[in-house]
Amino acid sequence: MVNFNIPNHDHHDLLIAGKEGSDPGFGGEAWVRLRMTNDLPSGIYTAVFETFSLVVPPIANIRLLNDETLNTQVHGYANYKIITFSHDYQTTHSKAFIQFSSNGQPGEISFQIKYYGSSCNNGTLRFLFYSRVVSGKVGTAFDHKIFDVDDVQLKDQILYFDDINMNGNKKRV
Repeated sequence: MVNFNIPNHDHHDLLIAGKEGSDPGFGGEAWVRLRMTNDLPSGIYTAVFETFSLVVPPIANIRLLNDETLNTQVHGYANYKIITFSHDYQTTHSKAFIQFSSNGQPGEISFQIKYYGSSCNNGTLRFLFYSRVVSGKVGTAFDHKIFDVDDVQLKDQILYFDDINMNGNKKRV
């Protein structure tokens, strides 16, 4: 296992996903599809993200890519309704958010994380991201220290990523 040390991002719960597909056309893109589920209490929420793309060489240090990585194709299902989503590209990473409402019943949100750049066909391309859910509406100007908050402080505001292979364990965000 490679230890990922992202400069200025010593937060809790770094999640990693391998690419699902790629297309070299129009400058290149690669993607992974993810799904978040739970039964949050009724209300308005924002899932905030910091996303990174990198390639993992066989022996050398990782290389963060200076190409755009963002959340796309956001859909709410069952009892979660998407209000809006957006991102802000920041040199080596993107800050993104998905605002949604819950009616208090189980629901899910699916989305893609996409990388745009020439490393799209690299077999060691990985998507790294931090994610948290907060009550209310938050935009891309959120303070990234939210990723330093632990799970105890976030009770009743947890979404589970179902599509990340974690040996049968659900990852809370």
